[in-house]
Amino acid sequence: MNDSTFILSRPRARLGVARERETIPILNGGCGRGAAKNLAAIAAFNRKSTRFRIEPTYADPAPGRVDALLAEAERQGVDAFGVESRVEEVALGREDDRSPLVLQIDRASDIAKTLAAIEAANRAVFVYLLVKRPNGSLMGLRVFLRAGGKVEVAIAERFFRQLGEFTLPNGSAALFGEGADSEDLAREPLFRAWFAEHLTKNLPKAVTGLDPECAPFEVTTDGRTTKTLYLVGSDTFRDPVDLAEAIIENPTSPIQKGRDFEIGEFTPAGVRFATVRLRKTDGKLAVQGAVVLDRESRDEARRIVEVRVREREAWRVSGAATESLITRPVDTRLAPLAAGAVTALALVLAAAAAGAITATNPVQSTD
Repeated sequence: MNDSTFILSRPRARLGVARERETIPILNGGCGRGAAKNLAAIAAFNRKSTRFRIEPTYADPAPGRVDALLAEAERQGVDAFGVESRVEEVALGREDDRSPLVLQIDRASDIAKTLAAIEAANRAVFVYLLVKRPNGSLMGLRVFLRAGGKVEVAIAERFFRQLGEFTLPNGSAALFGEGADSEDLAREPLFRAWFAEHLTKNLPKAVTGLDPECAPFEVTTDGRTTKTLYLVGSDTFRDPVDLAEAIIENPTSPIQKGRDFEIGEFTPAGVRFATVRLRKTDGKLAVQGAVVLDRESRDEARRIVEVRVREREAWRVSGAATESLITRPVDTRLAPLAAGAVTALALVLAAAAAGAITATNPVQSTD
């Protein structure tokens, strides 16, 4: 008689019995607004997934930020850990750790430093950054670097290093805090959702070795439309059509006719984002537009930020003066004069507000 006992060596799982989910540990650099907004996406993923559970370890050198984010993680039911340190120090201190690295840092230059420090580490890397461009629009960048992809890590490090030279790393408070543009505040959730979708879709693939559902570098200017970003390092700016032709000859990601793609060319003089389309009708290339970040735009941004700071301070002082005028007892014989003073002051404040709203938008970046 045949011995078939080996068939019973591992009982099949019964229906309705929940199996233990696999933990995906991540090392998250930054505990600012980007990480806090992304925490809700992690919590939602953990509730829905029947196979995986994301467990972040947060690293940030700013005092108190890690503790604040860990308290929020506990409130949302996410098991998380933290250390008050720079993320590259934590990563280098765990050389045998191959868990994915997520960078949500508001300084492009710090992203570059982290990528340079972990270049030899065999980790998958996710990067998320918001940039406010000279034309006033927001641009979101998201990056997925495969574990062991040294070529992609090297070009990403060079790109972010140059980007850091020509942007003001003022943090999320400068973009979404007091005095923020109402349009930016309205669109921020779209960009945050765009980032979260990228992480939750591709993180399980990164740990299981499956192909990602994205190009290595992607951008959006509305939080909805995703464009593949091709990075090119040059000594000086070249014709975007020439660059596009070279990319089409040897594309690192598929290029579809009728859809825009972006070329991020970085040089010692600046960084240029050119939007290009391979036309569906005739197959020819068409440059849809370009935005340049250089020293001139950076210096103008710095000047505008300084002006806005002075305007906000004047607004506070003037607001206190207005309240003093209104609340202080006034002789009825002087009421017309007081009313005139309040009216004049209101006009001054309105003019200051209008100046803050219509000023050219600074070139800034945030997590």
